[in-house]
Amino acid sequence: MVLKSLSSGFITTFNYKRMVFVFYLANLIAGLIIMIPFRSLVSSLVGYSMMGKELAGGLNMDFVLELLIKSSDAFSSATGLILLFPFLYWLCNLFFSGGAYGSLINDMGEGTYKFWGYSARYFARFFRLFLWSIPLFLVLYLSQYIVTGLKLIIWGSDPYQYIDYWITRIRFGWVYIAIIIFFLMFDYARIILITNDERRTRRALWQGIRFTFRHPLKTFTLSFLIFLLGQAFFFTYITIAPLFSTANTFIVLLLLLIQQLYIFARMALRITLYSSQVHLFRTIEPREEVEPSVALQPASVA
Repeated sequence: MVLKSLSSGFITTFNYKRMVFVFYLANLIAGLIIMIPFRSLVSSLVGYSMMGKELAGGLNMDFVLELLIKSSDAFSSATGLILLFPFLYWLCNLFFSGGAYGSLINDMGEGTYKFWGYSARYFARFFRLFLWSIPLFLVLYLSQYIVTGLKLIIWGSDPYQYIDYWITRIRFGWVYIAIIIFFLMFDYARIILITNDERRTRRALWQGIRFTFRHPLKTFTLSFLIFLLGQAFFFTYITIAPLFSTANTFIVLLLLLIQQLYIFARMALRITLYSSQVHLFRTIEPREEVEPSVALQPASVA
């Protein structure tokens, strides 16, 4: 069932190529916008930073940290835009996700000509859904301290060094899995919200949580397979990119082309994830598609 949903997701993504281009262009424009204030900060600081020479071979995170630390005006307009832009970018992607899920669920392969209408139609509900999901995220994120509590109970406040080492890594893995579970619940809540034309976002969130917990293996495996594909693309890119560090116009253009192909592939994987999730949901829970938007009865809660 999972592999069938994944296969269906790839086929649907191929049929919705225009939607992939919309996501790609949004990311391209976002990158160009963020480059303007970032270039302004770099030009003001690179004069007394010996790390400036290393930028030709790729972005150095030490340089980024030095850039932020040495900036005399940490909250200048350029720095403020850099800090604010990730949130604006996330809002843009939330807006586009309404068009993507709406087209995949309602149009049934008819095309993307209603994409913008669905984006506008579902954005407000998706944003309210996100606000309701914040407590869920906090609960899942803070659950890592259960591991810390167990460590204190079993080994006390001064455990062996190897105990701290493994507990730290267990906490890191726990947080990572908790974040994945959160996005799984949020994604299926969005699917249910559109499928049922649900206007009570709390109810959609609850149904998304319920669906994810009823089918944890299928929902997690599907997303994990697409995650592995994304990681394969990423490691391929970071393996190839250093080979094009020569300061040559042709090499730079070739590296730029490879970067854009990588971004396009990531956007295609995002649409594949959306379409695969929709297919999995319809396969497992077809009755959810026609469930009326009424208040939950006590029996249904149980």
